Amino acid sequence: MPVDVTLSVAYDTLTHQSKALRDIEQFSNKAQRHFDKLGLGHISSDFSQFQRSLQAATSRVAAFGLTAGILFTVKQAFGALIKETIAVEKSLQDINVILNLNDKNLSKFGSNLFKIARDTGQSFKNIAGAATELSRQGLGVSETLKRTADAAILSRLANIDLLDSVESLTAGINSFSDSVLTSTDLVNKFARVDAAFAVSSRDFAEAIKRVGSTAQDAGLSIDELIGLVTSLQQTTARGGAIIGNSLKTILTKVQTGTVLEQLERLGVTVRDFNKEFLPTLKILENIGTQFDNLGRSEQAKVAQLVGNLYQINQVRALDRDLGMGGGSIAAKESNMAGEGGNQAITRNIEL
Repeated sequence: MPVDVTLSVAYDTLTHQSKALRDIEQFSNKAQRHFDKLGLGHISSDFSQFQRSLQAATSRVAAFGLTAGILFTVKQAFGALIKETIAVEKSLQDINVILNLNDKNLSKFGSNLFKIARDTGQSFKNIAGAATELSRQGLGVSETLKRTADAAILSRLANIDLLDSVESLTAGINSFSDSVLTSTDLVNKFARVDAAFAVSSRDFAEAIKRVGSTAQDAGLSIDELIGLVTSLQQTTARGGAIIGNSLKTILTKVQTGTVLEQLERLGVTVRDFNKEFLPTLKILENIGTQFDNLGRSEQAKVAQLVGNLYQINQVRALDRDLGMGGGSIAAKESNMAGEGGNQAITRNIEL
């Protein structure tokens, strides 16, 4: 209801209420003056008139209360609208300090952010915060919008905070920039494997934040890393954060020259025919293949060399899976992650 109409209704209600009170007062005075002259029958008739007046006054008071409630609600709505408008303008100006857009382009940018918020079930405040973080990375307008949308989808699918989603995508893209990985590719890889194995997009996001750069240094592709995370999560169910830290330790130690030499003395193949060290993932596969052929004490030593006291369970789980070669969970998942498709986009539309 428009404010001017509401105020008019309130004014009319107050007018009717005052008239009703005057009617009651006049009737009471009349009843008092004639009480002694009237019989009980007459009193009964006049009392009916009094009751009708009282009911009319009550109705007017109720209408006034309802109108007052509407006015209060309208006031609250206008107050909330003003606060939200200020918040939106501030968010856009924070972003524009970095992007330096003109008024027309800034308005268009804001409209795109609203669309992302609507399509991914996020609040504008959270979407604007993610866009601000991404714009600080030196991205252009189109790439900022694209990554914001992908981060919002990952946040929704993985049930993680939007800024955590931004950090995970940033870590994955920066770590595997050589493979020309886009944020959309990464989210779709997570969604494909999430649907097929006992691992979630949240596990991938948490793990990549911790081990992404180490995996890149070790020569692993993003698909191979996702395969290792899937293997450990399905076997140990320890969660992405713990698995990410464990893999960081394992991959770091397997690249150490002294560790490789000790593994070689224990019978693990770590070099090719040219006496050059094999790729890290191949060494891990050789450890898995040859692990069961080692004695118990040698197995314990290998586990300590590759991990440490806290990662032994993860090392053993990884060895057992990688020892299966192409039939391992890691290998199957790695192949699945490399397939095409838009699973994440489709799932977000369904949600």
